Amino acid sequence: MFRSVDPLLKPKTMAIIGASETGGDGWSRVLFQNIKGAGFPVPTYLVNPRRQELWGEKVYPDFGSLPEEIDHALVIVPARFVNDVIRDGIQNGLKSATIFSAGFGEGRKKFGIERGTELKGLIKESGLSVCGPNCMGLFCLPKELLLYPTSRLRNLSKGPVGGIFHSGGTLGYWFAQAAERGLGFSYAMSCGNEFGLDAADYLNFLVEDEDTEIIVGMIESIRRPREFMAAAKKAFEAKKPVIIMKLGKTELGKEQAKTHTGAVAVDDDVFTAMCRRYGVVRCNSVDEMVDFASGGTKSTLFASK
Repeated sequence: MFRSVDPLLKPKTMAIIGASETGGDGWSRVLFQNIKGAGFPVPTYLVNPRRQELWGEKVYPDFGSLPEEIDHALVIVPARFVNDVIRDGIQNGLKSATIFSAGFGEGRKKFGIERGTELKGLIKESGLSVCGPNCMGLFCLPKELLLYPTSRLRNLSKGPVGGIFHSGGTLGYWFAQAAERGLGFSYAMSCGNEFGLDAADYLNFLVEDEDTEIIVGMIESIRRPREFMAAAKKAFEAKKPVIIMKLGKTELGKEQAKTHTGAVAVDDDVFTAMCRRYGVVRCNSVDEMVDFASGGTKSTLFASK
């Protein structure tokens, strides 16, 4: 029912694929700096067939040339190269990947649909744990890993709040605001197009995670409603509050969800019924979500439901 998120959020080895000064608008450089600034919590390798050295580190041409198998690959290459990269990784023991690249059928023009279909097939056949594509990464503070391409969230405090966000930009904004209110965090995921793992998998992970006590989320769609409801039920039984802002109340909102991640927003009435049944706290804005999480404890949030 649920797919494993552990290889993605609890890796023992990592690699930045497409590492360069300018690749992904400089995202690979920022990710490397985030990892280096944390003292390289896990061995991290750089991969780029056009470079031999970068940032004082050796650069490898492909997965097969690396000194050990990779648990989690941060893929920041143009969309046309992603499928070959993932195929190479699978052949060399790769366990998970965060694919930052866009261009897999999202948006109004649906550019890259065939490429996206091929990528979905690779992920399904291999069982690879994948975040994205078209995402802005994640962080796992218990492992001291900030795999989100900005310096804005450096030095976040560890704490009980974990998050699931379909908008990577909103993730960065929300956690920065919540940090100013004194909150501490465990894990956060920017879901992207959800070709592999989806919101239901992330919710289940956070429910089962010992470091997470409060779960927040900005949701555009629910691709597997039955599994999502099962995870929400587990959260209710475990007395872990789930605080969610959901887009797609209006037809405009539903259309925005389609163009952002290529998803179809679930019917709002159905979502509201699910929230009432399983005690999910629904917010009308990201600022309100900060308020609930800041003032919330298990006892106070459950008392308000």
